[in-house]
Amino acid sequence: MDSKRINPFLYATKFGCTLGIVYIVYQTIRTLLGEHYINTSFNLLFLLLSFIGIIGFTIYSFKKENEHNLSMKQAILSGITVSVITSLSVILFTIVLTTMIEPDYYSTYTEQNRERHILGNPDRTPEQIESDIRAGLASLSGDIQQALILYNIGGLLLSLPIGFALRTKAS
Repeated sequence: MDSKRINPFLYATKFGCTLGIVYIVYQTIRTLLGEHYINTSFNLLFLLLSFIGIIGFTIYSFKKENEHNLSMKQAILSGITVSVITSLSVILFTIVLTTMIEPDYYSTYTEQNRERHILGNPDRTPEQIESDIRAGLASLSGDIQQALILYNIGGLLLSLPIGFALRTKAS
C-alpha cells in the first residue's frame, strides 16, 4: 500500500487562515457595533473556544487525513502553525484598525476605560486612578507583543495535550 506523506505545516495553514478570517470578521462586527472598546466575558469565551476548537480539529483531521498516523512533532507543528497564522491575522487587523480605520483608537480606549474604572472604584483617589490607567495604558506595540506571546504559547500548550491524546502509539 502506497502511503501518502502529508506536511503538517501546509495542512494546518488552511485552518490557521480560517481562524484568522473568523477573528477578523468577529472583530469587524464588534467595531461596526462600537463594542471594540469593551472586553467582555463573552468576547474572551468566544475567542478562546474558537482557538481551542480549531487547533483540536486541525490536529484531529490531520491524523485522519494522514492514515491515522500522528506523532507529537506533527501535532505540535500543526498547532503552532495555526497559532502563528492567527496571531499574524490579529496583528494585521490591529494595525489596520489603529492606523487607518480609527487612528485615535488608543486614546478613546483609554478614556472609556478611565470612566469605567472610576465608576467601578469609587473609593480610589484621582491620583490612584491615574496611576492605574498609566500602568494599564494600551498601545499598538503592546497589542502586537500580547498577540505574539499569547497565541503562540497558547498554541503550543494546546497542541501538547491534544497531540498526546491523539498520537499514534508505537506497537
